[in-house]
Amino acid sequence: MPMLIPTIKNANPIRLLAWGAALLLWLLPAIAMQFTAEVNWTALDFTVFAAMIGSVGLALDRLVHLSANASFRLASIALMFTLFLLIWVNLAVGIIGGDSEPLNLIYALVLVAGVVMAWAGRFTPNAMLKCCLIMAVTQSVITLVAIILGWGQPYSTPMMLFIGNGIFILGFLTAGALFYHAARGDFPAKTD
Repeated sequence: MPMLIPTIKNANPIRLLAWGAALLLWLLPAIAMQFTAEVNWTALDFTVFAAMIGSVGLALDRLVHLSANASFRLASIALMFTLFLLIWVNLAVGIIGGDSEPLNLIYALVLVAGVVMAWAGRFTPNAMLKCCLIMAVTQSVITLVAIILGWGQPYSTPMMLFIGNGIFILGFLTAGALFYHAARGDFPAKTD
């Protein structure tokens, strides 16, 4: 049974570096709080952020070790990075209106759709490609509905919604393109 969180004794340097970077990312707000009053996190903020980083870290750790294919690994990193940013931005400032706007909860559909598709397909490259496409389509539909119905106005203009959501859609499509290459075997497998 593989270790989910590495120990110093059995971890490779890249894995240790990745988990060290995750720890540093978690500590950045605490460091920033020492220098500015604009960053004012509570214990709940740190707990939620730790859960986010830990969840993404564990998922990425697992996905990267599912395949030795370089494209699959890059796609996994792109996908998890996009999901992390989607959740972080949504919690920090909100995408539709402000961070307290309940309509922002609709973005959970993007995550749920992707997880269901990936799980049902047993995380194969083809299933992960479909997962990324489903998430891009879900994000696009949310964007169009938000623009058409004027959600978040006046704080979120149609152009802001288009550009902001477009960044996440592009992230999902980039990951999908890499999973497509992994399914075709375009990138050679890792040899070590």
